[in-house]
Amino acid sequence: MPEAQVMTATLEPAIQTVQAVRAAEAAEAVDAVDLSLLEPLLAMYPRQPDHVIPLLRTVQKHYGYIPAQMVGLIAAHLHVSRAKVLGVATFYPQFSLTPQGRHKVCVCRGTACHVRGGRQVLDTVRKQLGVKPGETTADHDFTLETVACVGACAVGPVMTVDGECYGKLDQSDALEALSHCRREMPAAR
Repeated sequence: MPEAQVMTATLEPAIQTVQAVRAAEAAEAVDAVDLSLLEPLLAMYPRQPDHVIPLLRTVQKHYGYIPAQMVGLIAAHLHVSRAKVLGVATFYPQFSLTPQGRHKVCVCRGTACHVRGGRQVLDTVRKQLGVKPGETTADHDFTLETVACVGACAVGPVMTVDGECYGKLDQSDALEALSHCRREMPAAR
């Protein structure tokens, strides 16, 4: 493999981290985050570096994501670098640096799902929601993600909505699952 390709492959995670942080900061430039709510969350944890993951979990649970504006405050509280907090937040898929939708839609891209029409299901869901994988709808109702494998290969193609598995999907089944989710949402927020 040429040296340039090796360098690109090696740097890819860092590039994705920088892109995620920039996207998060751009999103927050539009939506202000109430930083006063962070103080009580910080007070729950001692000022020790080994509390990065528990504190990130608490912030994620409270805000629904890790606001980029809070990364530096979390780092200062725990006496670690901003890079350390970002490294943890971008390494573990449970954390998100961008606001998430009220409903999480995950479409499986595994081999069994792919050969049974998973790509068509993903395209249908993507078009219906108007977002690409990794994005959230403008109304913050849905976040679309893809996963390498849901683990339900026997019933592929598969997608999950808020953890509920829908199997043996075709395009109309996928649309019906989204419609069902929309019908269940309260009219007023």
